[in-house]
Amino acid sequence: MTKTFCFVELLLCLGIYQASAQNKHVFDVYQKLALTFGEARIPPELVIVQGKSDLIAQYVPSPAPTIRLDQKVIDICQTFGKDSTHALAAILSHELVHFYRRHDWCGEFAFALRSQSLKNSTNNTRMAYETQADAEGLFNACLSGYKPFGVYPKLLTKVYETYKRPNKIPNYPAKQERIESAKMAEQQATGGYAVFVVANSWLQLGEYEMAAQHYDFLLKKFPSREVFNNAGVAQLL
Repeated sequence: MTKTFCFVELLLCLGIYQASAQNKHVFDVYQKLALTFGEARIPPELVIVQGKSDLIAQYVPSPAPTIRLDQKVIDICQTFGKDSTHALAAILSHELVHFYRRHDWCGEFAFALRSQSLKNSTNNTRMAYETQADAEGLFNACLSGYKPFGVYPKLLTKVYETYKRPNKIPNYPAKQERIESAKMAEQQATGGYAVFVVANSWLQLGEYEMAAQHYDFLLKKFPSREVFNNAGVAQLL
């Protein structure tokens, strides 16, 4: 029970840049995720970077919004076999949350690699933003048709190991703390998606008031195109 807004899609597609043949799949996943957020703002340009040892995945707000993704991260996702696309969607969706929720000083996936990225921030605030990006990112990945649950904490662990990052990085949560946060965010997203499924069932059964209550509950934590649209349909009916 969803609806596509053509004007929004047109604006979003303008911000999705042509992929190389090798990584066309990555850009296809990115475009699908961006459309699910359903905002009129043009999404950041996605740039795949080769051989940058200090980069994993990062949302850069200026001078022009950009999401940079290391080729090695794509290779890591490929090691998850049948879940490789779900792992990729989790990372890309995480970075898109940083953009759409305006976490302009908190754009790096999982790691603080540059001291200036932590300027005027605190450990607790950064963790809160990372947890929000985890939870909303996983929820929106599900709405896009991916299945990141059960994959994400394993992916986070593998990223730490592959990039040989220390368990503790100055001014950033420790590795285990970050992984536990990811697990908590996964639980939140799993619960939110379950509520979305139940709300859709109420809507299909003609129980519009019950459906509307469930969608309103979701909108407080997981605002997205699909939830807004279905909430509007329930209220109208």
